Amino acid sequence: MQHSNCQLSTVNCQLIAVADDITGAAEIAGIGLQFGLRVSLIMYMGDESVELSEPCDLLIFATDTRSMSELESVRETDRLCKLITEMGCTQIFKKTDSALRGHILVELTGLMRATGKKRALLLPQNPSKGRIISDGRYYINSVPLHETPFAHDPEFPAKSANVSELCYGARMLLPEKRIKRNGIYIAEAATQEEVMQQVAKLDENVLPAGGADFFTSYLLSRGYVPKDKPMFNGLGNNSALIVLGSTARHPIMDFPYIRRRATPVHNTPRLLFFREAPKQWVGKIDKAYASHHSLIIYTNHPPMKGREFAVNLREHVGKVVQSLLSEHQPQELIIEGGATAFSILKRLGWKVFCIQCEVAPGVIRMTPTGKPETTVTLKPGSYPWGELFK
Repeated sequence: MQHSNCQLSTVNCQLIAVADDITGAAEIAGIGLQFGLRVSLIMYMGDESVELSEPCDLLIFATDTRSMSELESVRETDRLCKLITEMGCTQIFKKTDSALRGHILVELTGLMRATGKKRALLLPQNPSKGRIISDGRYYINSVPLHETPFAHDPEFPAKSANVSELCYGARMLLPEKRIKRNGIYIAEAATQEEVMQQVAKLDENVLPAGGADFFTSYLLSRGYVPKDKPMFNGLGNNSALIVLGSTARHPIMDFPYIRRRATPVHNTPRLLFFREAPKQWVGKIDKAYASHHSLIIYTNHPPMKGREFAVNLREHVGKVVQSLLSEHQPQELIIEGGATAFSILKRLGWKVFCIQCEVAPGVIRMTPTGKPETTVTLKPGSYPWGELFK
């Protein structure tokens, strides 16, 4: 197993967060900004060389383990854990998907082993967004998880709302109960008050893991104070390449920016699930961007079940985006969907990011090191866009 070549000068790093996709990492970065923290985000790719010279308060590792097989995710987590152990930072937060997608328990187990912690408290749900766990069941706006669009996720379809079935082997923890034994606990919480009740159970022997609401409460419990949020005034007339890679998306066609620029919309060919994009289609979208200096690429096909098809689609879309960026150099690269974003940014070779602002919860603007002329905006598929396209 190769050792990571990351070179990090983070003697002032107070807190490390590890996310299993890049939009989750960006969401954590936005919360850090809300508290006035100096935030750095690194795309972690195993033995790839990364240098970070600026000290920071919050260092976030964005992995792509949710898109890997379980065995691959274990190996990647182990590599990252070695690096984190060498850094000596003891405050670690594991960011997980709010709808329990991914290889959550095995990754948590790896982090626990590396940090020496015998217990983990997992609170993935976000009551602030209508996502709760109550009576052992997961609900989104009162709808059981397996009856929401997450039931059709191509890689991690929700087959049940029973949390014990979704995370077999973990213990449920009611707000009024204490952590008594070693192992992984899943915290019930249906309100912000119950989230704070669960946060109060954390100590030096418990690894915190979960979603945005839990991380916010975690910072509050440690004495961090929210700061005034800088205003975002929209994209204006900046040129933009917009890639919608999520199956759970919010419509954008009626937003002022899209209408103002008469932004063309192009669906990816279905054959991208199997092979590279045909030259005729690539030429068509290249011409469309050149005419409007804005473009939307999206996928509107029934999802192909199986991880290999999702990986193929992301890889082939990534090549198209790389070509468009090289040819036209848009001011804005806007990507919806974490796995799609990681694939594209990895292909571009952009690894370290400076966080600019949070447009809305989970909608984060950032610039890659060495590429100040391009602003990257990331958004999880199931979150609204906020004021980005005004």
